[in-house]
Amino acid sequence: MELTKLYWSRTPGKFVNKKTGEDVNFDNGYVFNGTVREWYETLVETIIDACNTVHRRDEFGGPWAAKVCPDITCILMCSVLYKLDTGKFEHVYMGDKNEMKVFDLGIGRVSNITVFEDKELREDVIVGRLVEEEQLITNTDVSPTLVAKRTFKHVATVHVLDMPTM
Repeated sequence: MELTKLYWSRTPGKFVNKKTGEDVNFDNGYVFNGTVREWYETLVETIIDACNTVHRRDEFGGPWAAKVCPDITCILMCSVLYKLDTGKFEHVYMGDKNEMKVFDLGIGRVSNITVFEDKELREDVIVGRLVEEEQLITNTDVSPTLVAKRTFKHVATVHVLDMPTM
């Protein structure tokens, strides 16, 4: 499956083509006159666009999720669509089989997208679906048990341009 890639600039008023990341210059002299918080709302819109693009193309089921770095977490928390999560997920497995990380709970939700903070991620928003898989757990002292396991399936990336370097 092909990954959807979109772009967004963190610099307020710097418009980029969301499909290529190239600067957009308006010939009519349009200038963004909103607040930084209003500009950050456009990141949420771009993430939702990525979800909608994947849904139209693949119609792959499962709840939406996004992995973000701490700086992007801060930006998303400024959104009017952000809601603090009360920890509905017990465990979510992310990464390939060699580098599996377990996230105990999402930090919040933006629209219908559960947000997970990944301190190792630098600037991209990794959008995915939470796929529920059944796994048979065998233990010597009890009978085998069927457990539902949620795994993050990467389906889109929003590249955040103009992030400050550390």
